[in-house]
Amino acid sequence: MKVYINQQLITDSKDIDSIIQNIEGWIVNQQLIITSNYVLNGNKVTGDWLDDIKINANTDARLELHTEDLLVVLKEMKDTTLDYVIQIEKNLPSVIDRLYTSEENMNLTDVLHDLIEGIEYLLNVAINLNFDKLLENHVDMLKELMETLELHDTTDCADLLKYEWLPWMERYKKELLSLELE
Repeated sequence: MKVYINQQLITDSKDIDSIIQNIEGWIVNQQLIITSNYVLNGNKVTGDWLDDIKINANTDARLELHTEDLLVVLKEMKDTTLDYVIQIEKNLPSVIDRLYTSEENMNLTDVLHDLIEGIEYLLNVAINLNFDKLLENHVDMLKELMETLELHDTTDCADLLKYEWLPWMERYKKELLSLELE
């Protein structure tokens, strides 16, 4: 399998470990990140290029990977995540108020499903940006939130969001704002 990164031949091998080691070594040295868009045997593909390496390592396939500067990607991640945190902080108090008043027409499942997806996204970003302090109790906090949802306990859910998750969001925002990427 021939693997090109940014039109430069990186490896021509049929050994999967060698292929992956050469790609990883090249990426680390260049401080780049591989995008999810690539070309396999002339066909544009979006997805996990590692899966295609595993499938095609023993063939004469041609894999063309493309990269972006890691610093640029991290800055975009920081900016996007900061915008997202600000939106959550802005919208969460109204969700909390609705939970406390237990509006009859409130679809608890839909509202909180979106929130949990958002929290999972924030946790993944925190992992990628090494925000260790923010990750200390997140599993327990998320588990507790899920349990209140299962019990349809809107008051406990509102309390958790107000007294645990909103302060967590504030700390998260401070971490993002203090993060210097240069």
